[in-house]
Amino acid sequence: MQQIGRIYFLQNEYKEALKFYDKALPLIQKSGTRQLELDVLIGIADSYFNSKEYQQASEAYQQALPLAKELKDRSLEGGILSMIGNSYFKQEKYQEAIVLYQQALPIVQEVKDKSRELDILTAMGDSYFNQEKYQEAIAIYQQALPVVQAQKEQSTAAKIVNSIGDAYFQQKQYNSALKFYQQALTLARKAKNESLEIDVIANIGNVYSHQKQYEQAIAFYQQELQSAQKEGNKLLVGSIIAFPSLVKYKIIGVYLRLSSSIGG
Repeated sequence: MQQIGRIYFLQNEYKEALKFYDKALPLIQKSGTRQLELDVLIGIADSYFNSKEYQQASEAYQQALPLAKELKDRSLEGGILSMIGNSYFKQEKYQEAIVLYQQALPIVQEVKDKSRELDILTAMGDSYFNQEKYQEAIAIYQQALPVVQAQKEQSTAAKIVNSIGDAYFQQKQYNSALKFYQQALTLARKAKNESLEIDVIANIGNVYSHQKQYEQAIAFYQQELQSAQKEGNKLLVGSIIAFPSLVKYKIIGVYLRLSSSIGG
């Protein structure tokens, strides 16, 4: 039954997977096979998580955690703690998520799981950011940078550097924000991540607009517009037609502010 559940899981049929995992669990518990019990509990938790039923996922991961500890599987223990954190994050329980990430982090560092370490640091930074704790977010994002740089993941590095820029922007520290956005733009271009490049160009335009450097703002909004039109149907979300129109409205708005500042 566990194997049938696994097959359904791999086919993204999570409700069906849960039916078979739920049937398998009491049988495996009776057999006393702890590793199999752990595997099924993680299968249940993952199925709930992928079904966006995050509270149930958290409860299943918490059932699995003592078994991972009992079996002395440190890698799995760190992974389960991080997934409980992710379940809280998805429910916007950011402080609870941070507590779990803080427990998971030294374990994944101990087992040298760099990929999960990066995921945890990024999620922890996002958790602080979403609570408007921007200095704490910056500190965590800065911790993530050497990890991502060692992995040579330029697209992920660009996202993290852009997030640092966002944290400075939210604190109205526009010069610092600009510095990180410019770094993020270089990385996004190297990674050929066009959608992120568009976002960063827009962010730079926003900085210049807030600094009342309207001509520079217009130049970047025009770049944003050109990039968006070039991307065409590759743009991720929203109307391809509406997006350039929104950028045009931003440009018009900046032109009006520029005219007002010159006239005043």
